[in-house]
Amino acid sequence: MEVMFRDIRYACRVLVKNPAFTTIAVLTLAVAGLSAGLALSLVLTPFLRSMLFGLTEMDAPTIASVSLLLCFVTLSACYLPARRAARTEPVIALRYE
Repeated sequence: MEVMFRDIRYACRVLVKNPAFTTIAVLTLAVAGLSAGLALSLVLTPFLRSMLFGLTEMDAPTIASVSLLLCFVTLSACYLPARRAARTEPVIALRYE
């Protein structure tokens, strides 16, 4: 438990010192997840042919729009709480735990 709290304190200090790190970390996770999901969708789409009504297997506009939607949701779900956490004072946050 002590190691986890030490890691949390370190993460809070890093986030307060460098808010750009928050943006880079969130974007890195979003791009990694999006690329893995896109690769899996391209591989698994031919197997799901019967469920795709009115779409071809490699329908580029559909894949692009879903990828953009998922990227927006990922960024908003990660970035907003991360920015809020970066603005809090680490000592105050750790005092309430």
